[in-house]
Amino acid sequence: MNEDDALAIGLQMKKIVVEHDKYIDSGLARFNLSHSQIRVLGFVLRCDEEGKTVNQRTIENALNLSNPTVSGILTRLEDKHYINRTECTSDARVKLITPTGTSKMLKNSLLDFFDKENDRLTNGFTETELADLKRLLDKVAANLDIKSKRKSLVF
Repeated sequence: MNEDDALAIGLQMKKIVVEHDKYIDSGLARFNLSHSQIRVLGFVLRCDEEGKTVNQRTIENALNLSNPTVSGILTRLEDKHYINRTECTSDARVKLITPTGTSKMLKNSLLDFFDKENDRLTNGFTETELADLKRLLDKVAANLDIKSKRKSLVF
């Protein structure tokens, strides 16, 4: 592959990411959530569903986000009444993150939204093409040393 082809692949990937992010952000506006907020909220909802406790450090590690980034996102989610932060009984320095009833009620609507976006992204693909796409994207991620730490709720 020549240098121009490699550059074209990178630019096409960037265009796809930018378009996808714009669509997601516009769709999430009705929930008063940003893309970053939904990533964190989705993780919290998934852990709650699995009966796992979550604190800020858990979120930072699972989503590969910095402490200040997660702190800001959690503050905004708490202000919007999507999460609660409570002291851990064994260590008062640790705050446990739990979804509110409001965020639990939105879960199915959010899942429907992301299912529709996934359908839009993969429209016209055969099962074989989808498997090939997944395999190739995993290869690209491995080349960039991106490791998926866990399955998230919506993305």
